[in-house]
Amino acid sequence: MHRLVVYAAFVILCASAVAVGAGAQTTGPAASARVQVTPASAAPGEEVAVELANWPAGPAQASVCGNNAARGSQDCDLIGTKGVSVRRDGASFRFEVTAPPIHCPCVVRVTSANGDLVRQAPIDVQGHPVGPEVLPTSVGPVSAVKVPIRARLVDAKQSIVEGLAPLVAGPVEKTLLVTVRNDSSQSVEQIRVVASVGRSRSEAEPLSSTTIDALAPGESTTARVPVRIGVPAWGRYEVFGSVYGLDVPGRFSTTTSNDPWGLEIVLPALVLLLAWMARRRERREDEQLLHEDSPVVGSTDEDRSLTPSYAPTHALAT
Repeated sequence: MHRLVVYAAFVILCASAVAVGAGAQTTGPAASARVQVTPASAAPGEEVAVELANWPAGPAQASVCGNNAARGSQDCDLIGTKGVSVRRDGASFRFEVTAPPIHCPCVVRVTSANGDLVRQAPIDVQGHPVGPEVLPTSVGPVSAVKVPIRARLVDAKQSIVEGLAPLVAGPVEKTLLVTVRNDSSQSVEQIRVVASVGRSRSEAEPLSSTTIDALAPGESTTARVPVRIGVPAWGRYEVFGSVYGLDVPGRFSTTTSNDPWGLEIVLPALVLLLAWMARRRERREDEQLLHEDSPVVGSTDEDRSLTPSYAPTHALAT
């Protein structure tokens, strides 16, 4: 009987755990993620406050879009896109309003790094025209399968001193090369390359985005994105991102690492230098103390006799 009760309790406990887990999947932070813009009306060049609530940690991209963003990033000002780093389910930042490439209704559209989470909030872009909603064409965007993407990192051009800094965990300067080739039979326009760098994706920092205006069939091009890893730079880092403007975002990823072996030389040398300086200071203090404690040999000028210590005989006779 006792074993039966224990077994029943175990089954109930497991069922409760499964139910909680299932509930967590449907009510996670992404399900209730939202974007708020304050104020909801601004002219191009003015700044508004953007708040992301219940947003998953990691990089995010914010853009001003026209046409209610009905055609996705095609309706957005990709040049004015701003990258932010979201931590602890939310972020607040200042965002400069720009004019989208198509008429309003306008929105501030925020996407996660991999594009699986998209939220938007309405905004009145003062002075920008308002028009009817333009729906996607029947042709549709080019398939990501037809646009292969290759990414790699190369060393950035820098001075000798800057090149030696990574040896002591200083900043690392790289250049991300993203090569995009259009193997489809139609042109691809407004391709946006978005990337981030970090030891983990949840702690990654966004890099500056770049836009490829157009890519004809059979044509390829390489986008260059500067990458800077701040101090202390050590260990393995991943540079990852997405290419927008296709039917689904294209993904890329590459890695780099930094081994600050120079610290193995600099730190012992610094310890020896500090020890030598401390010993030199002690010697100076010992010499000064010894000089102060030594007795004075001889007499001062006031106590000295005016009679010479040796007087010749002929001088005394006179």
